[in-house]
Amino acid sequence: MIELCRQRVSLLELDDKKFLEDAKNFDPKKLRQAVKGQNFVSGMLHAMLLKTYADIAKELGVAPGGEFRRAYHEMKKIPGCKLFLGDRPIQITIARAFQSLSVIELGQVLYHLTNAKPKPLDKYQLEKYKDRDFVHAQFEEIIRDVPAFKKIFHVFVDERDKCLAYSLQECVRTVEKPRVLAVVGMGHVDGIIKYFGKMKQEDIVPLLL
Repeated sequence: MIELCRQRVSLLELDDKKFLEDAKNFDPKKLRQAVKGQNFVSGMLHAMLLKTYADIAKELGVAPGGEFRRAYHEMKKIPGCKLFLGDRPIQITIARAFQSLSVIELGQVLYHLTNAKPKPLDKYQLEKYKDRDFVHAQFEEIIRDVPAFKKIFHVFVDERDKCLAYSLQECVRTVEKPRVLAVVGMGHVDGIIKYFGKMKQEDIVPLLL
C-alpha cells in the first residue's frame, strides 16, 4: 500500500530525469498550464505545490514521489503482489482544508503562502526533517504565526492518518495471507499506528465528503 490516490498515481511513472530537466526550466507559463481548469483556491494551492516540487528538485536533484516509485518497481518483482492506493483523493483533501476556514482565515493563509520567504533548503536541512521533534516544532511555529494552519494540518495530516489506517486495515482484511507493506511519509506513521484497527467504514465516509 502506498500513500497515493488515483489523482496522483502518475507519480509512479514519472521520469525522474525529465522532471529534473523541466524543473530547471519551470516558468509562469508552465505553471498556468498545470492549474488550468481549477478554481482559484485549488489552483493556487496546486501551483504552490508544483513550485515547491520544482524548487526542491533544483536544489537537491531529486524528483517527488521517489519512495513510492521504488515501492512500485519492487512490487512488480514479487509474484502475486498487488498494489493498493491508500490515500484519500487529493482534491477532497484540498476542498476540505479550505472549507474548514472562515473568509478571514482563508485570507490569512493565502497571504502567508504568497508572501512567506522559505528558508534555503539543502541536504543538511533536509536531514533535520527526519527528526519528528524538529518537524513538530516547525508545525508549532507556523501555527503561532498563522493559527488557521492548525485546521489545515488537521485535514492534511490527522484526517488522512485515519484514511490511511483504514486502507491498511482493508488490505490486511482482504488478502489471503496478510503480509502487507505500507509505504507512507514519516509524518503519517504515528497517526496510522494510533488509528490502526480502530477505524470503521462509518468513520471514514464523512471524511470523503
